Amino acid sequence: MEARIIEISTRLFSTYGIKSITMDEISRELGMSKKTIYQYFGDKKALVNAVIEHALAAEMTKIKEIENGDLNPIEEVFNHMKQIKEMLGNMNVTFLYDLQKYFPVAFAKYEAFKVENVTSVENNLKRGIKLGLYRNDINIHILAKFRIESVDMGFDPRIFNKDEFTLLEIQLETMDHFIRGILSPKGLDTYEYTKKQFK
Repeated sequence: MEARIIEISTRLFSTYGIKSITMDEISRELGMSKKTIYQYFGDKKALVNAVIEHALAAEMTKIKEIENGDLNPIEEVFNHMKQIKEMLGNMNVTFLYDLQKYFPVAFAKYEAFKVENVTSVENNLKRGIKLGLYRNDINIHILAKFRIESVDMGFDPRIFNKDEFTLLEIQLETMDHFIRGILSPKGLDTYEYTKKQFK
């Protein structure tokens, strides 16, 4: 029951934003009383915390699976792009704003997740340099932080108009721009070949 509440709440929050979805709407979607929901989650904040914890744990599992696979760094990037597509395909652009403004505890969990992801990006960059796929003159730490922070930029309505670009379009375009900026000539050939395979 708890897993089902998290699953449905995740879908509603992702699609419509966290702030706009009430516990009454979650109750109706689940076909159960709010009283039943409150037996598992004391209030909306507790539910949002659980949703974020579950989502971040699932994403980190996928990241580790990609990292532990028998892939070169560029293939890892394409698998991460596929993961981003699955995660952000139907996500409402207000999701991150709502999380930051109204649910600081849950947002702190997201920030911690980002810090952990910086290490993952750094590992990819180091491997890419070692294999001659990435330029050897890049600053690994700066670019890893830049890559992670650029994800948040796509959610910012001051930068991107949601009626002009989808969140997914923004994320895929910025990822493509990022990777092209660090590729060596050998890496560019590998990137273009891999891109055709993934299409």
